[in-house]
This record gives sequence, C-alpha cells and structure tokens, in this order.
Amino acid sequence: MRMYLDHAATTPIDRRVLDAMTTVWESGVGNAGSVHRAGRRARAMLLHATDEMAHAIGCAPEEVVWTSGGTESDHTAIYGIAAHSTRRVIVTTAIEHSAVWTPCRMLERQGYEVRSLPVDASGRLCEDDWRTAIDERVALVSVMAANHEVGTIQDVAAIAAHARACGAAVHVDAVQACGHMALPWEHVDAMSISAHKMHGPIGIGALIVRTPLAIAPMLHGGSIQRLRAGTVPVALVVGCAVATRLAIEELSVWTERMRALRACMIDGLTAHLGPEDVLFFGHEHCVPHILSVCFPGVDADVLVMRLDMEDIAVSRGATCAAGASLPSHVLLAMGCTQTQLRGTIRVSFGKDNDRDSVAHAARTMAHIVRELKST
Repeated sequence: MRMYLDHAATTPIDRRVLDAMTTVWESGVGNAGSVHRAGRRARAMLLHATDEMAHAIGCAPEEVVWTSGGTESDHTAIYGIAAHSTRRVIVTTAIEHSAVWTPCRMLERQGYEVRSLPVDASGRLCEDDWRTAIDERVALVSVMAANHEVGTIQDVAAIAAHARACGAAVHVDAVQACGHMALPWEHVDAMSISAHKMHGPIGIGALIVRTPLAIAPMLHGGSIQRLRAGTVPVALVVGCAVATRLAIEELSVWTERMRALRACMIDGLTAHLGPEDVLFFGHEHCVPHILSVCFPGVDADVLVMRLDMEDIAVSRGATCAAGASLPSHVLLAMGCTQTQLRGTIRVSFGKDNDRDSVAHAARTMAHIVRELKST
C-alpha cells in the first residue's frame, strides 16, 4: 500500500467534501451571476457556502473573498493593501512562502522598502527585531501563522497588536494553519487559506478581509464578488466551505492524532539512527503535521526517490521549489549548513495515516539512510 506523507503539499480530498461538491455538480446549477432558475440555484448555493465559511472562521459573510487558492489570496492582500496605502514600507519575514515574498520583491522593484525579518535557529522571529522594524512608516506586515517547511508557529497576536498600534495593516498566511491550530483571524486584517491543504479541492481558497480595510482588487471585470472578478466555481466554493468547517470543528481530534504520528516518526528514527545521523528542525511550538528531518551526509534527492521506490511519498520541502535545485530559503534563514541543506526532507501527516504505517516508514527511512551512508 502506498504511504503518502506529503500532506503539506496537498491532501487527499475528504469524502464528505467530495459528496458536497458532487451534489452541486449533479443539481444542474448554472452561473451564479445569471437571473434564471439555474443561476438563482447556483447563487443560493454560493451564499450558503459563504455563510458556512464565515461562521466557521468567525467573520462576516461579506468579508469572505473566494480566490483560486493561497497564492492568489496572498498576492491580492499584498498588492491590494499596498496600492491603497500612502505608506511605502512592507514588513515580512525571511521564511515566508514564495507566494508572499515574490510579490514583496516585486513591490521593492517599484520603489517600496521591504524589511525582511530574520529568524533564529528554530524559525522563530525575535521580538526585538519585529518591534524595531514595525513603525509608523509601515503600510503592511505580512507574516505566516505556521511555516510550510518546518512547522514553526509565530506569535501573530503580539506582532499584529504592535503593527496595528503603528497604523499598519496585518496579513497572515494561514494556509498551513487551518485545521492544525487556532486561526489568528481576530488579530489581523486579512488572512489567506487554501482548501487543498485541509482535505478540500485544489483550485479554491479564500482571502478573509476585515471590513473596512481598503484593498484594491487584482482581477477586474464582471463579478458578483466585491474584490474579485470572474465566474465563481460554485462546486469548489462549496467544497472549500465544507473542508474549512470540518477542519475547524475537528481541530482537537486531528491535532492530537497528528502529534502522536509526529512523535511516532521521531521515536522511530531516533531508535534506529544515532544522534549524529538524524536532526530535527523547527520550534517546539509548531503545527503537529509537519516534521523537518535532516540526515547529514545523505543526499535528500536520492533519499526521496529511494523512498518513492518503496511507495513512501515525502518531499524535499516546499513543493513550489520542486525541481528548482535551489537551497531552501527557510533553512538558510535558520542558519543551516550546506551539509544540512543537502540532507533535509519534509515529512507531513494527514487523516489517511496511522501509527503502524508511520512506524514502518520510519524503519524504512532509517534503513535507506544507513545504506546510503555506507556507500
């Protein structure tokens, strides 16, 4: 049986989410912007899903903007908030997902000052750094809730309180957070989520925008949404709403299970490998489904392929960097050595994993590592 341990990249769809989407597809709905019966049916489903999403998040329905996923949500927040501000400074971190730091770099080319906050060896921001960097000249602070490679959680509440006191808007990338920790929506002005990271469909996400934050849309044209032009994919929206509701409702159950699986993997690797052969990156305050593991002296690309031959799927790190042959900017920011960079993989757990399969994966991984180091 194939063992999938790359849930931080994408997750298998939950059967309940798929059933909800199938109901939409089989109902014969039309375009939610049309006034005929099929269009009105689609509009009713869209409004119901938006209400469901808003209730799950704890926001108002009009604060939900449906997007194509985390990347679009991040771009809309960063470009849209910057465009409406007279301030010209953006604060972000050295370990953000490329969906955040790429638009920040694009703004830098347009004359904005971008302040990239460093992190310590565990991936945590230092309070002195963010208090110094965030001042009355800052338009936007964008900081992820939980890191996509090492799982480290940031103190978004404290950072946001300081930023908002300085008059800056606060955006949080919560793509890896939803379903794995309490969402920080009450502290921020904009929040990005993506359905396929929480057992929902690929191609749909949301940007939650607090009223009355001024934000410019990225896409212009006809739309029934206030901040995004284009035909709304009703079935995907329904799937995203259901996935989000389930992720939040079942948070305590799944976080406990993910912690147990993560501990099982750590125990299995340390039982079969010496302390010089395996390292774990990240902070103790982390999301439970992500584990960054380093095997010094091993080529992680070779290890990933060897594991794949054993029907075990893991990754080098962020999927967006797959095939780029570039070192992880997250691990670089954490001060990792070149040897550590070459030997690090990401293991990430989901609803379809259990202790027996994870224990087997740990044994297999340790066996391959020993074999690779002996050659």
